[in-house]
Amino acid sequence: MRKIKLTSQDLKDIKNAKRSISNPQLLKHLQAIQLKNKQWIHKDIAEFLGVTYQTISMWIKIFFEKGIAGLTEWKYK
Repeated sequence: MRKIKLTSQDLKDIKNAKRSISNPQLLKHLQAIQLKNKQWIHKDIAEFLGVTYQTISMWIKIFFEKGIAGLTEWKYK
């Protein structure tokens, strides 16, 4: 499993993104990254957010590939 270590700029960007997003599902994407940054495991994040383990893995992969902007796109591939 990948570990995430967010920079202070990443944390600031997530905070700003959360202010501008009204879609609850997209907010979960950002929350997952924040929780992973706090060393939560995929299973616990999935249970907390009400999604599957695989969904958390996908969101983390998107974060590494496309960053915060990729996570806040509704129709990502």
